[in-house]
Amino acid sequence: MRQIKTVDELIKVLGKNSKDASYLEILQSIDIPKREFEKYYTWKRDAYARNCLIKTANFELLLLCFEKGQETPIHDFDSKQAWVYTIQGKLKEERFRVVNNGGKLEQISATTLVRDDFSFMSQVGIHRYKNSDKSRSVSLNFYCEPIEYWKQYDKKAKATQVKVGYDAIYV
Repeated sequence: MRQIKTVDELIKVLGKNSKDASYLEILQSIDIPKREFEKYYTWKRDAYARNCLIKTANFELLLLCFEKGQETPIHDFDSKQAWVYTIQGKLKEERFRVVNNGGKLEQISATTLVRDDFSFMSQVGIHRYKNSDKSRSVSLNFYCEPIEYWKQYDKKAKATQVKVGYDAIYV
């Protein structure tokens, strides 16, 4: 597959795709300069920002913008597959599992994603992302099926269903 050089081109190619197996190939073809994404950045003081680039019945493409020290809640989601691509900064990805018959969350991995790194999750994966850089971080998140709700977890593994929204919509 040829290199994808703009956000508009990425959206067009994803929209034409009908096979989950080739989404990774499309995402790995991204050669989009950071400045192309910057017009879609929004920032919040109190929490990371979820910016929707496109949402269809089959997928959604978001930019997550993290100020220094911001993080997602510990959560999972109902999407079939998800890819996270780091555009700027560093993100610490932590994965968890429920142990003690649902009485506790246990961290099972922690990975630092830097520019151009990919992460993949399928089905239910309890996780959290933290900005581990000294300044802002941004990720491009692709979900095979839009996320309407996710389960948010506390330290005792109690899950609460939360409706997910956007801070900016560019569709």
